[in-house]
Amino acid sequence: MAGALMLIKSFSAESGKKQRPCNYREFLTVIFGHDLLCIQVIHIAYIVFWMVARMLIFFFIMSAVLSLACAYIARRIVTVSGWTAGHKGFVYSLAAAFVVFELAVFFAQRRWNLPGPLLDGMQWSSYFLLGLMATVFLYLVVGDLLLVLFRLFAGKHAIMPFFARFLPRAAVLLALVSCLIGFFQALQAPRVRTETVVIKGLPHDFAGFKISHLSDLHIGAPNGAGLVESAVNISNGLDPDIVVITGDLVDGTVGRILPKLAGLKNLESKYGVYFCPGNHEYYWNYEAWMPAIEGLGIKVLANTHHVISAPGGTRIILGGVTDHDPDAAKAFAGAPTGAPRVLLSHHPALLDVAAAQNTALLLSGHTHGGQFFPWWIFLAATHKHYRGLGGHAGMHINISSGTGFWGPPNRFMIPAEVVLVTLKAPIAS
Repeated sequence: MAGALMLIKSFSAESGKKQRPCNYREFLTVIFGHDLLCIQVIHIAYIVFWMVARMLIFFFIMSAVLSLACAYIARRIVTVSGWTAGHKGFVYSLAAAFVVFELAVFFAQRRWNLPGPLLDGMQWSSYFLLGLMATVFLYLVVGDLLLVLFRLFAGKHAIMPFFARFLPRAAVLLALVSCLIGFFQALQAPRVRTETVVIKGLPHDFAGFKISHLSDLHIGAPNGAGLVESAVNISNGLDPDIVVITGDLVDGTVGRILPKLAGLKNLESKYGVYFCPGNHEYYWNYEAWMPAIEGLGIKVLANTHHVISAPGGTRIILGGVTDHDPDAAKAFAGAPTGAPRVLLSHHPALLDVAAAQNTALLLSGHTHGGQFFPWWIFLAATHKHYRGLGGHAGMHINISSGTGFWGPPNRFMIPAEVVLVTLKAPIAS
């Protein structure tokens, strides 16, 4: 199918001449002439086909992953439980019900017009159970790997039957305990992390300039107006010069979520509140959300910049890029030269691009710092920078662990945060 589409898009009616790319509607015009009704019907069928195909592919992958993980968990539990056949059947039925429930909630939040409280309750339950399942799965895998190692070194030692029973049970118990602790940690107000960065060429007027960095609030469900109020109160208590929000502010439609964001109008700062879009804004209608966020008194920086001028006439440049098609060069195009640059980018992958634009400080989010143990281990293995303050090619980087959470209400060992970044000039030698 992909190969056929590539052929269609590269089709040229002018044989013998240099070929140029054309879209499939031009191709249809060649085949059907100017029968506009026929072309329109085929065009609609094409769109519907790809929408259905993408949905079915995603549904199949999601169903397969959940089913395999739940089957593995159920199998390990019944293997060491010693239960009767009836109890074992109940465990497998419970696993199947979990898969159906997770898929139903996924489609409910996008396709079904359910009452807000009902949908919120379904999402809370779905996300908590999903986090529990993922944690139990991972701990069981670790336990089974340990069993393999024990068998390699201990052989048929008498202690092996004990380990074969103990490790799976311990894995399930540890997963339950860590998820419960992480759940209560997720309900706590974000902590404040303070960082100081030294910026070369920072004007004297901006020495001590304070940036309140929020990111990844994911307002929708489970997070709501309570998190907004908490984050606003914490940020206002820091007395910042500017407030920045580096994407993934929302998880839902404008009509359903915007009332929960009303508290953001109370954010206080000397030079304003700024926002760059994250991937979740695209999931929920980017075109509708950007003006809605602007309506809250927040300046959206989508491959654009804003010049912050101090009373003394000195300036710093605050740029922001989109998550889809980010363009740091475009963001800083036309900016005054010589002024320090701060870039907002939801995804922290733009390290080289940002550094090439002489960015002094990159503020990002997206990773959630792994959100809860032990998932940060995988981030540490795949990301050069995934959490906290760091540096790259002479540029400072601050990656927020998130002011809220996404999906499982779990913050085990990775607390949510509001980051206060203070700019300092180098000490004269």
